[in-house]
Amino acid sequence: PAGAGTWTNVGAADTTSPYSVSFDTTAVSDGLYDLRAITLDSAGNSLTSAVVANVRVDNTNPTGSVTAPAAGANVRQTITVSSDSLDSGGSGVASARFERSPAGAGTWTDIGTDSGGAPWEVSFDTTGVGDGLYDLRVITTDAVGNTLTSGVVANVRVDNTNPSALFGFPASSTAYAASAWDAGCAAAGFCGTQSDGGSGVQQVEVSIQRVSSGLYWSAGSFSSPTEVYETASLAGSDWSLAFASGNFPADGDYVVHARARDAANNMEAGPSRTFTYDNSAPSVPALSY
Repeated sequence: PAGAGTWTNVGAADTTSPYSVSFDTTAVSDGLYDLRAITLDSAGNSLTSAVVANVRVDNTNPTGSVTAPAAGANVRQTITVSSDSLDSGGSGVASARFERSPAGAGTWTDIGTDSGGAPWEVSFDTTGVGDGLYDLRVITTDAVGNTLTSGVVANVRVDNTNPSALFGFPASSTAYAASAWDAGCAAAGFCGTQSDGGSGVQQVEVSIQRVSSGLYWSAGSFSSPTEVYETASLAGSDWSLAFASGNFPADGDYVVHARARDAANNMEAGPSRTFTYDNSAPSVPALSY
């Protein structure tokens, strides 16, 4: 053992050049050892060599698991895949190789290898693979070549496709009085359908702009010069935003814009509708004869 000065034969003396012996390191505990050779000639003279110090025996696998992303996570664009690879008390982690497989397939493809030290991580450009579910794992290798393949982080969803929100009401370039407006949706306001083939729509956002002033609806009035979004309610494949006709301060032209955001944070530009709100009776004509 290193520094102890208590010596044990590694093997029987070798009497033939080149002089060597096999050392089964699995027969001793992991740790640091000193080595030396004692050379004897035919007359019985001997020489004890200088010590080769701190030779590390390491027959224990390192540890390591994928720490990000989590199982079942929704991801998009370029993400960081990381691990907690560690070789405590051993020769130290030399590399962490990250792999992906279509979920459940067990056919593994390299994402990348980090040999630079903790934190152990690589970038994964998910736009280079198809949308869908993937399993992830890490293979940790220590400085003497012991390896450990981690368990699987399952069903990470790659989703780089935008969701969709469509209008059911209002229709473009149509004039509405209060009675027609209130009949447009289940509750007076704006409504339509939404869909997403990946991680699922999480939110539909709606903005309302008054054309004459260019201002957007915010906190109960048309007061914002920049676009402000209200959050619509979701029910199955439908969305709706209650916005009663009485809230419009004046007859006029309005633009309503809807956009959908999915669980992976993809967001579409979304459709817009321009419509006229006209709830005032025409003026009484003068009659002449």
